[in-house]
Amino acid sequence: ELVHYFKVKANAFSESEVRQAAEEQARKIRYNDPEISCDYCGCKIDTARNKVCPHCGAPYDKDDEWTQRFNVKNSFVVQSTKEIIAKREEKAQKETILLMKKIKKRIILLLALFFGFMAIGLVLMITEPFDEIRKSEELNDSDRYHYTEVDYEINGDGVIYDDGNVKITVTGIYNDEDTRDRDGVIYGSVKVGFRVENNLDKNVHVYMKCNSINKVSEDYEYIFAYDVYKKHSDVTVYEEIYSTPNYIISEMIFSEIDVYSTDYEYHGNDTENVILTTTADFEYPMDLSEAEVIYSNEKVTIYARMIENYSDENRLSIYVENKTDKAFMMDITDFKEDGKTVSSSITGDSYLPAEYTYVSKDISVYGEDYYETDLSGKTAEFNISFTCKEDPSYDFSTGYVSLDSVLK
Repeated sequence: ELVHYFKVKANAFSESEVRQAAEEQARKIRYNDPEISCDYCGCKIDTARNKVCPHCGAPYDKDDEWTQRFNVKNSFVVQSTKEIIAKREEKAQKETILLMKKIKKRIILLLALFFGFMAIGLVLMITEPFDEIRKSEELNDSDRYHYTEVDYEINGDGVIYDDGNVKITVTGIYNDEDTRDRDGVIYGSVKVGFRVENNLDKNVHVYMKCNSINKVSEDYEYIFAYDVYKKHSDVTVYEEIYSTPNYIISEMIFSEIDVYSTDYEYHGNDTENVILTTTADFEYPMDLSEAEVIYSNEKVTIYARMIENYSDENRLSIYVENKTDKAFMMDITDFKEDGKTVSSSITGDSYLPAEYTYVSKDISVYGEDYYETDLSGKTAEFNISFTCKEDPSYDFSTGYVSLDSVLK
């Protein structure tokens, strides 16, 4: 509407166009050529019929009566132009006033709607958060994958969380027919079904993390769920795990399962280190024969090696073998490259269960003004802190561990 307003304001009238219209109007008016008196002999001249005096032949182009005819036409054009401009301007002002009234009404209406929606939104935020509520899902919800139930079973009842109000049960494991071979290992996608029963009178958040499957802990989460479930609901949902070795799950460990209400008045039991096993007998074929031991004590052994990736770049990988019966939280800090502290893609807390091996693939570093993936020929060192919540006496730090022999 503002664009429309300024357009009307700018184009309300054009003086050149108005003058042209006035001249056109002047041309349409017919004048009767006047009868004048000859300035030389006084004889009457009919200017409509005679171009000179019929009596003495004198011209009359300088005659005042004759030239006045053109002065009348010119003054008429000027006067008509002024009158038309005035009329156009008056009309434009009236249109502008009407348009401004419309704009004001619409602005008031839009402001009323805006603040109305803001008020409604505020009420909804207070009474019911805008979190999307998760509902029951189909196992195969697209044509991209086709999952079928595996031929092995879950040991026990599959319950991984139950605080008396909210209960979470693993209902089944399903794999997809589409697989691929990588470094001699078959990888495929797996879906895990979860039944979530909320018996509370309020909606709840369910938070689940799992980065440990089949004796391997990755540097990313296989399952990371943070969803809202409606009060008094019983739904079944599915979480997809991509690139699972041999698309088989013999064991999976949830590092954390947490349940709390959306209004934060209710909080369930924060559960850690929840282990789910199946009748499948499979472990990841971890081959560390070509990796170099860079640190070892009675609790862990740390390996490192360079691997050529799909881009033909040499990428650094680190492996941490937990030799204890306790779970650790690992914090890989103080990564230094050529003596300077840099950020790396593995910096942060990672969960490492008992007797599991942590795998960190394709490590990258981030300096002040660059992103680097190939560390060949560099000097590098880092520190890993290990924290054991179950038994703090197991806590320790490696100190700086050199990677120079691996990167040379």
